[in-house]
Formats: sequence, C-alpha cells, structure tokens
Amino acid sequence: MEKRIKSAVLGDDVQNVAEQLVERHGRFATTIAADHFLQHQRAGDGNGVAKWVEVMLAIRELTSDEDAAK
Repeated sequence: MEKRIKSAVLGDDVQNVAEQLVERHGRFATTIAADHFLQHQRAGDGNGVAKWVEVMLAIRELTSDEDAAK
C-alpha cells in the first residue's frame, strides 16, 4: 500500500516550487529537492517521487539558463 506524505508540490505547481527553491537555496536547490524525492521514495509514494523528479528537472533548466547567462 502506498503511503502518502505531505508535499510542497501540489498539482501543476512544479515550476513555482522549482523557482522558489532556486531563489531560497541557490545552488543547493537540487539537494533540497533530492531530499524530498528520497522522503517520498522511502514512503513508497510514487506520485510524490514523480513530482520531485519534475521539480529537479525544472531546477536544472532554471540553473542552466543562469549559467548560460554568465
């Protein structure tokens, strides 16, 4: 049985969460997202795992755009 845990990522808020993590945590945003990913994985929450993968991909896009601008 899948155990659901509370997540900051609801619905289509992936981009918003990614932007907030980058703004608040800078280069550590991916680490924060990966921690959430692992929490959901350990809980067996496949939906949460999928959302946090989306967040990590969005963070990668955001930060690669920043790196390209330098």
